[in-house]
Amino acid sequence: MSILKAKKSHISIFSNQRPRHRQLGGPMIPYIKDRLMLNDAQLGLVLLIFGIGAMISMPMTGWLIHRFGSRLLGIASGLAMAFLLPLLAIAGDVKLLSCLILLFGGAQGMSNISINTHAVTVEIKYTQPIMSRLHCLFSFGGLAGASFISVQLNASLSLLLSALNVSALILSIIVLQARHLLPASEDIRVEKSNDKLSFPERKVLLLGILCFICFTVEGAVLDWSAVYLNQSLGYTAAMAGIGYACFSVAMSTARFFGDQVIQKITPVIMVQAGSALAAAGLLSALFPPFPHAELFGFILIGLGAANIVPILFSSTGKLSSISPGASLSIVTSMGYLGILLGPVMIGFVADAATLTSALSGLAAGMMLVCLNARIIAPSQALQEG
Repeated sequence: MSILKAKKSHISIFSNQRPRHRQLGGPMIPYIKDRLMLNDAQLGLVLLIFGIGAMISMPMTGWLIHRFGSRLLGIASGLAMAFLLPLLAIAGDVKLLSCLILLFGGAQGMSNISINTHAVTVEIKYTQPIMSRLHCLFSFGGLAGASFISVQLNASLSLLLSALNVSALILSIIVLQARHLLPASEDIRVEKSNDKLSFPERKVLLLGILCFICFTVEGAVLDWSAVYLNQSLGYTAAMAGIGYACFSVAMSTARFFGDQVIQKITPVIMVQAGSALAAAGLLSALFPPFPHAELFGFILIGLGAANIVPILFSSTGKLSSISPGASLSIVTSMGYLGILLGPVMIGFVADAATLTSALSGLAAGMMLVCLNARIIAPSQALQEG
């Protein structure tokens, strides 16, 4: 068991659960924008390429994991990101930057699928839930990474040197910790004769739809909460980000304790209660019954939504009829579409009606997750062997 604990910690170090264009290196983006003299529209298109790269690599990664195992793909994707990050810092024109970002997004997407697949394998061997803690550590890792590069830039280090230091940190983690990851034979649990290109089974698609809804909610809170607080409730531009801050802190806290709670109330109840709580939080934020109830609503959204995606990922990776890499690549890709397309769809609806009505639809989506939570139950019973 001590070995599994060690492996669990190493998984969390590598973890890249949800690829977002913000993970490109948030503190680096203004520097790149200024150096290449990009306007907002051009920068938006360049960042969209990151998402395209991830979307291209995810389905392919599922097939590669089934052939070669998640350990190799996780290490390879980490090495690729370490190599590409300094190149992003010195890209001299938009075309080169776009090509590098496409590759970086592909590496990020590959890392996402391979590390989640590996985490599911470790969780099965660990015989108790650990996925929520891994996602929690991912959140803290994102904060630590952004802080690390920001501190360097504020200390007047060049963008290239700051990126090189981050790459050196990534490489040191890979060199020191990769040997503790499980071999490929541990996470290839479906015979290769069953690994054929075919339309995904109904359960995988339903899990993907639920994931799409959850990621759409998270993307909407990130991209639209400040706009909503500023335009609809009169918050100043400087204070409008407090909604997302409340959401983020609540989500990280809930994930830290999520695995212990799941053991006590079962994953199905956790998804049902969490989605209902998130729906209530959305309604409280959109129709605040008392002053500052909107901030309490964002806290409820974070608390409720925090552990749903880790449970969906865990359930997906434990399906017995399809390899974990293949199933996770499908579900994660569908979820990622929610991040990319969800805020855009909200924008169209808000333009045609109101932002409040557009965001209200998210509450209905979370109730749909609640009503379909039992889809995960059979998968959770899967045991090692």
